[in-house]
Amino acid sequence: MTYRAVATSRFRDYFTPTLDPSDPASPARDFTRTSEPVVVDIPASARPDAPRVLYVVPTFGWERQTGTNLKRSMRFGGGLRVYLDRPWYSSGDGELLGVVLYGEASPIDREPWKHLVTQWGLDPIWDADRLWAYPDPSSFPLSVAQEYALSLEEPTPLGAQGKGRVNVAGHEVAFDGMRWYCDLTVETYRDDYSPFIRLALARHQPHALDDAKLSRVVLADFAQLTPDRSLLVTSDPYHPRSLNVTISGPTPLAPAPVYPDVPPMRNRPTKPTRILVTVQERDPAISGDLGWRDAAASLASISVKTDAQFPTEKYLALWSGHVQFAEAPKPHQYRLLIREYEYVSANWAVVHPGGEALPPWSEAPGRLIYAETVEIDEAFVATS
Repeated sequence: MTYRAVATSRFRDYFTPTLDPSDPASPARDFTRTSEPVVVDIPASARPDAPRVLYVVPTFGWERQTGTNLKRSMRFGGGLRVYLDRPWYSSGDGELLGVVLYGEASPIDREPWKHLVTQWGLDPIWDADRLWAYPDPSSFPLSVAQEYALSLEEPTPLGAQGKGRVNVAGHEVAFDGMRWYCDLTVETYRDDYSPFIRLALARHQPHALDDAKLSRVVLADFAQLTPDRSLLVTSDPYHPRSLNVTISGPTPLAPAPVYPDVPPMRNRPTKPTRILVTVQERDPAISGDLGWRDAAASLASISVKTDAQFPTEKYLALWSGHVQFAEAPKPHQYRLLIREYEYVSANWAVVHPGGEALPPWSEAPGRLIYAETVEIDEAFVATS
């Protein structure tokens, strides 16, 4: 509710109502003053309706610096977008989408709470960094409201503190012209790799009575968080036509993928993930972003210098390599394509039949989990 105070004078009748009564355009004397608006929230007394969750998709955040001969790219993982069915604002303005979180003391008895609170866990196929027991409001940095020890409409088990209360991280909801959606990020504070999360969601009305702030809880589908990746490409001032490439981010340590031995496999992966750097050139027959093709091996060579874990960080990997052009590249005619593939053991492989003079061979089936491009512009060419 918006209030404004309007004041006037008790002596209004003693003043001439207009400056010139014979002139209709003459301004009238204003005997009132209006205050600045004051917004007062009237607490809701009924719980909001339960949200209608459609689906959850992973999202990325990108930060790029490309103006100099030092090209930097950061991909921030851990993002999720929740799509919601219409309508919204069942409890009035200020309604948020709340991530419902366990609010009792440790240890958690997961079984009675699993349909009421958000839970996360590692992908069991990977040897990766462990997570904390359960997320808390600080794990959701995009939240605009955080509240603790709230009651639910559903019956809740008594926790270690004997209250059966939950915490909530409230997020703003937006409309894209067709659907309501909510963007959130999950921060685990660990070097984990692609953990799963199942969100417990409820409408959250901060401006409500204490026992009317949360709707009934709705469980979303399981979603998998994407890992962060950092890319750095620099020109080498001591070696003309040379570029240094560095990529880092969390990776699993094991297991090593296993594939059939027949036919012989080329470039057999020995780790769960692998970085591939390719030099591409402009294809004059195709315009736009699709007009790129792999450059011939004689135009540029790629050598790997480091492909291992950080000495002090067990689950943080570092890949560094060197790109050497045979001749000074023309600006905007070449680019680097950086890809990372994930490999899981399988009883099959991608088989290539070969030809009359070449025997059949195979390659490991990998899943693309990261891709980025860096164009060779004037800043690189000027220092090469």
